[in-house]
Amino acid sequence: MTTPARLPDAASLERVLAGLDPALADADLIPALTAAFPGFAFGVAPIDDDCWRDTRSVLRPDGTRLGELCPWMMAELARENGYASAIWKRLGGSRLQLLTE
Repeated sequence: MTTPARLPDAASLERVLAGLDPALADADLIPALTAAFPGFAFGVAPIDDDCWRDTRSVLRPDGTRLGELCPWMMAELARENGYASAIWKRLGGSRLQLLTE
């Protein structure tokens, strides 16, 4: 049986951030998040000037905004008859990025 992934919650994220040296945080952030939350892929999202303020967005690999996260996800779920695993399989290699709060 596989161990369930632990979702990044605010308190856990704050602990990761508190453990970083501010002078090295840019380089150390992704490895620290990856170590704290195995099973999740963290990276840097290049974003365009029109969407950097909107934290609930879906971004294309080039950084342009595809749409608002909730309506986009609801449409994707409807397309796959409610099966989140089908979305995961279909979009797993798409390099789409989600910006959340």
